[in-house]
Amino acid sequence: MKNVLVVAGLFAVGMIIYIVYIEFLTDIAIGWRAYKRGDYETALEYYVKACYGGESVACSNLGHMYKDGTGVKLNKQMALDYFGKACEMKNLYACEHYAELKKELGQ
Repeated sequence: MKNVLVVAGLFAVGMIIYIVYIEFLTDIAIGWRAYKRGDYETALEYYVKACYGGESVACSNLGHMYKDGTGVKLNKQMALDYFGKACEMKNLYACEHYAELKKELGQ
């Protein structure tokens, strides 16, 4: 009986993790599709949601949007903040952009 409860508990935890993970992937996927079709307002909405949900790729994508002024007002400090957030999540690609932008801004 104890083993059944342990298995049921692990299954429940696994399902919760899976649902949360799929939610992040869905936000990124929706954001990316919106970005590709030029719907930057929707892309921004879903990238922000995913970024603050802990998805480093979404944070990095936001960094690019602000760095380039794509769909948002160009704001290199905001770009630096998003690249930094992604870098803190161990996204090495974002860390490179963070370092480059920091140097460009003289910080």
